[in-house]
Amino acid sequence: MSARALTHRAPPGRPEELLVLPPLLARLPILRELPAFWPIYLWHHRRPWTRRLHHLGSWSCIAGAVLALALGAWWAVLLGLVVGYGLAFAGHWVVERNRPLTFGRPILAGIGNWMMFALELGGRLEVHLQVVQEQPRDDWDDYDVGSN
Repeated sequence: MSARALTHRAPPGRPEELLVLPPLLARLPILRELPAFWPIYLWHHRRPWTRRLHHLGSWSCIAGAVLALALGAWWAVLLGLVVGYGLAFAGHWVVERNRPLTFGRPILAGIGNWMMFALELGGRLEVHLQVVQEQPRDDWDDYDVGSN
């Protein structure tokens, strides 16, 4: 599924309208929270260097998987994940100065990362970021990833 299929064609007006899942995906229990989680995820990745570090981390995960397939060595996947998460966490702790959402919502945060990666590659991430930055919410900064 393309990143374009997960988003409106025209820029939405409110953060809650950023993500529209196809009906089949919207029925999956893990994805029911995704439309509400997506603007919060973007708010926690609003600084460009945070997103750049996540982008590099995603590429390192891909490289680890490719290397593992090419060499037949499982350790390459582990190495890619360690480097990828290290870069992403550095973005949160050093650049964004917030707690990674992975600690409270690991599956949704992982899905959010790959959606952000795909939207960035497709040149559509800025539309999403603009909506979130134009209508930020105070509770997004203090989002307690373990409370819901």
